Amino acid sequence: MFDIDQEAIDMALGLLFYDKDRCDLALPYFESVAEEVGSQSDFFHMAIQFYKGNCAILDNDIEQAIVEFEAGINITDVRWNSLELPTNLAWAYIQIGNNESAFELFEQLWEEMNSEDYPLPNAVVTYYQSRAQLYALTFDYIAAIEDIDTAINK
Repeated sequence: MFDIDQEAIDMALGLLFYDKDRCDLALPYFESVAEEVGSQSDFFHMAIQFYKGNCAILDNDIEQAIVEFEAGINITDVRWNSLELPTNLAWAYIQIGNNESAFELFEQLWEEMNSEDYPLPNAVVTYYQSRAQLYALTFDYIAAIEDIDTAINK
């Protein structure tokens, strides 16, 4: 027999419900994971905040989504694992008309991506694709096209 941690089971169940657009059932599992791992796993906490933020979006609560995403992005070094959380946070900022914060976040992300120890060297294309989408949301189509061209040429 093999040993599976309860937090892994709860995370899997939360993700299964999340995948079926059942955040009402997923959120208690995500909360359980947060309690079970305590401060042991920044990755689990970042993932939980990401999914809680997405659930808030599905519930049309952009302000709560921002709270959840900001909590996730403030976890030390975890955002380095993926561009999804900062992209969703920037999208949420744009939804409430805070375009400046959205693009400031992406400038900070760019600075981190250009550091020597950034673990995802191929994330540059994803960065430009994501930022192009943000530009399009703010009706800056020229900048969006420039970023897509840059992504294509990388």
